[in-house]
Amino acid sequence: MSLVLPPSRCVYCGNRLQPIDLIPIISFFLLRGRCRYCQARIPWHYPLVEAATGILFTLVWLSYGYSWATPAGWVFVAVLVGAAATDLMHLIIPDELLAAGILAGIPFLLLDSIPGTLWGLFAGLVAGGFMLAIAVVSRGGMGGGDIKLAAVMGLFLGPKMIGLALFLAFLIGGLVSIALILSGKKRGKELIPFGPYLALGGILALLRGEQIIKWYLGFWTW
Repeated sequence: MSLVLPPSRCVYCGNRLQPIDLIPIISFFLLRGRCRYCQARIPWHYPLVEAATGILFTLVWLSYGYSWATPAGWVFVAVLVGAAATDLMHLIIPDELLAAGILAGIPFLLLDSIPGTLWGLFAGLVAGGFMLAIAVVSRGGMGGGDIKLAAVMGLFLGPKMIGLALFLAFLIGGLVSIALILSGKKRGKELIPFGPYLALGGILALLRGEQIIKWYLGFWTW
């Protein structure tokens, strides 16, 4: 569904939501978790996504402060949270979400650093190509949404940090998948959404990338 038209509405009764209904987190508790008009239960993932986004926005601000990297980071985080949530619930990462992130983020990236943005475009092509190669070799083991998300992540993170983000995504995703299969909660051929792991890798690279790389290099030279 469009993020703009029609305006926000209840997915159950179709009533248009008013500004008082749309205050992040607060409205959920004011309404006691139910629609004002039809009393249908509001899913818990709404306030959880809002809370996660708010926390991550604060962490981006604490990391980058008064710079154009902060609004660029906010756009990036919003895309990652949205991609992770939709992939978890519906096994899809909407193209509209990724396109909106690119259009909203590029101006801030350019204002922060033109050379960095050019390197980001290069990193996006490499990351997308890498994920496409995996999809071809695995014969569909990697979804098209994952390929495009990796490309968008490369644009925002640049060559150095996209490498770290992908490494972390595959590491964490692999460990969790093995644990789920061994515990019997997932079968070997059952689809496991990879978007949340890409998002987690991207967030870690954005907020703590340099520290993680220094720790890793120091670990092997200790």
